[in-house]
Amino acid sequence: MGNSRVEMQWNVARHATSETLPIEQLSSRINVSAMLEQFGVSASPNPIRDRVRHAFVRHQVPVIERFYAFWLAIPETRALLSHAPLAALKEHQAQYWRSLFSAPLDQTFAARSIAVGFAHCRIGLPPHRYIAGYSYFLTLLSDIVLAETNAEHVSKLLNETTGVVHLDMAVSLTGYFFKGLHAH
Repeated sequence: MGNSRVEMQWNVARHATSETLPIEQLSSRINVSAMLEQFGVSASPNPIRDRVRHAFVRHQVPVIERFYAFWLAIPETRALLSHAPLAALKEHQAQYWRSLFSAPLDQTFAARSIAVGFAHCRIGLPPHRYIAGYSYFLTLLSDIVLAETNAEHVSKLLNETTGVVHLDMAVSLTGYFFKGLHAH
């Protein structure tokens, strides 16, 4: 891998810490408990979330491949990804989604989610593409959850899945827009 400006931006974005960005400060201002209540999800991993994580783990390679194929087919996002370490991004993406459904949704989650928002803002991904990414990933995740679920559990699984994904998007967008406002 070379040291192009874009590759360096991706590496900085991926390894952002509270020393380089006010992630910890911003995440401490987020009332995760109130947001959990608003999105209808619990802070602790639970059997429903475990089922979503297990379904994702079983299908993560094709899901991640479809996700990146979708973005590489769009000239604007293909340009953003053209110098990025794609294999590393795919692995990071898979790790992120596995942890989202296995780790507690707390201030550590908020800091991690904010860092993701910072990273996407820093590389210049427009907000509509960022939100579309969540939407598309949720579609892919819902497809695998539905394929592995019997009818009596569908509602609970989809409610938990959409609640966790939308909570993550809301917190991540806090970082995205904060970074955007303070970029200059």
